[in-house]
Amino acid sequence: MSQRWEALARLADRELALLEAGDFDSASALGAERARLAAALPARPPAEARAALEHLMATHERITVILTVAREALALELGQLERGRKAVRGYGALASRPLARARDVA
Repeated sequence: MSQRWEALARLADRELALLEAGDFDSASALGAERARLAAALPARPPAEARAALEHLMATHERITVILTVAREALALELGQLERGRKAVRGYGALASRPLARARDVA
């Protein structure tokens, strides 16, 4: 019975390795597989699954940290892109105005 819990922990280890390598797409697919496997397990694990579950919990915490940092980095990048878009729009508005001639300014 604890073999299924150990398999779940091994999947989490693989998912973590993929995330650490920056392969978020593959990690996402593996995470979905891990979720399916977890859903098929009984709600109350057997006592012999304790070590696998403790390992799984520690791995899951590391996965959460990596995903949180990645999400924050993406949010920062999106904010920078939005500021850049606003600047481009501002320059575009200026560029669409006719240039003032020296005699018109003076």
